Amino acid sequence: MDDYVRAKRELTGETDTERQGEIADSIALPERWEGVPAATGIQIPESPTEGEDEDGLTETDQLAEGGVEKATQDRMHEAAHETKIADQETMCARRCERPESVVPVRQARR
Repeated sequence: MDDYVRAKRELTGETDTERQGEIADSIALPERWEGVPAATGIQIPESPTEGEDEDGLTETDQLAEGGVEKATQDRMHEAAHETKIADQETMCARRCERPESVVPVRQARR
């Protein structure tokens, strides 16, 4: 029977919004609650939505923030490693420049 009613609506040009309006009008609503005009009520803090932490960051934001922190640490370690290599190269170059560190070829063969 439902198919018959639907087909009839489609053929007569009745729109779905008209039908929804008729249904909404036919529903009995409970009495409206009328609040006291002088009552101000209280503000309840919003709880974090699913997937958010107490700072309001979503899981994606948390992952991005963690990635930024990891990348910063990686850059710091890389810079420290490069500094260490540069220091070693500088010390090696200084040793090569000193005449006392140069061993004559004749002494080296003995």
